[in-house]
Amino acid sequence: RGVLVMTPDSAMVLTGKHALDFSGGVSAEDNFGIGGYDRVMGPNGQAQYWAPSLTAARDVLMSHYDHTYIAPGETTPRRATTDDPHDRDISTFPHTFAGSDFTTVGEIFSATANPDRKK
Repeated sequence: RGVLVMTPDSAMVLTGKHALDFSGGVSAEDNFGIGGYDRVMGPNGQAQYWAPSLTAARDVLMSHYDHTYIAPGETTPRRATTDDPHDRDISTFPHTFAGSDFTTVGEIFSATANPDRKK
């Protein structure tokens, strides 16, 4: 569980070194050792979120908690209201990004087209 929010100058490890170790992410002694968003984590796809400042990073964290917090006595986060139909399929939605081998969103999450989701 947890989230990694990156700022331009360094990383903000909001869940701690052990969480990154356990998840298979990069860990280091301090934020600069992780490498920052622009140099390492962003291009490698390891940063879950990017924020332009510490204040914005806090806002991202609070938004993350809004969607993931489990209240005492409950077993899952509360459902967010949405107008999307529950059976909507996004897998055929076009994915156009310079330098990407993927042509649809579904390929990004495909075990065949993207084993272990390394891309």
